[in-house]
Amino acid sequence: MAFAFAEEQAGAAAEYAERLRFLRDNYDKEASATATAGDAVSIMTIHKSKGLEFPVVVIPFLETKLQHEGDFAAYRHGKGFGFEYKADPAAKNPEKTAVMETLCEEEEARSAAEADRLLYVAMTRAEKRLILTGFFKLKSKGEPAKQPRWVEQLHGLGETAR
Repeated sequence: MAFAFAEEQAGAAAEYAERLRFLRDNYDKEASATATAGDAVSIMTIHKSKGLEFPVVVIPFLETKLQHEGDFAAYRHGKGFGFEYKADPAAKNPEKTAVMETLCEEEEARSAAEADRLLYVAMTRAEKRLILTGFFKLKSKGEPAKQPRWVEQLHGLGETAR
């Protein structure tokens, strides 16, 4: 932060110290004002909400999947070494060795279990009302093309809006 200030502002140490005091004093005032507000909206990650409850909880963007950047190579004791490769440079997606396929499937299962745990934590924060939102592609008959697993698990548990 000090280097950025010196480069952008070409300021002296005294000016930088004054800027830090200003930020400290104003940040504390803003933080305490928002922390005591009773009729406030809190936007937070699911991890930060753990252990807290709120009268109304809105969980948006349920059409999205947790993003996981896959590795191009992996090793697991007892499984071996797997990797991705492009046999054809024009190919859109790389090929995977059998070991890599297995490791990817295991990682996908772990990711799905973690997504289920996170959704459970998020849903159990609601005291009175839980609102779940998301956009899903429809078939020509108006039914969802493929419902996410969690939607199928929730059928019949409460009001459903379409």
